[in-house]
Amino acid sequence: WTDPSPSPLRRRFTAWVRNRVDVEAMAAAARLFEGAHDFSAFRSTACTAPNPQRTVNRSRLVRCGPLLVYDVVARAFLHSQVRIMAGTLLEVGRGKLTPDDIRRVLERGDRSQAGPTAPPQGLVLWEIIYPPGM
Repeated sequence: WTDPSPSPLRRRFTAWVRNRVDVEAMAAAARLFEGAHDFSAFRSTACTAPNPQRTVNRSRLVRCGPLLVYDVVARAFLHSQVRIMAGTLLEVGRGKLTPDDIRRVLERGDRSQAGPTAPPQGLVLWEIIYPPGM
């Protein structure tokens, strides 16, 4: 939610972004998550997955009126991966990180270099696609 003031009707279902953000930079950075990567920098310390490798099939950020919609598709995610990716994109939008920084964070795998974990409000599991016959 990017309006100048938070929406009392949407506060449980959206996270309010207080300041203006560069949506174009965020969209460019979001595309960098696509493909197979080591997402060590984008998982919580509570993550117990033995392998941080994940393949993101789609990572798109678009503005829909006052809303920023971040659409991520993958077969599996690490603990808090999407929230950390979203928090990192917000840092890009605020000018604290650049899309090139995203590349470096992915390469180095250092959680401290990624952005904060975004709040859970607005995070929606939209669809699960099962293989045929399952």
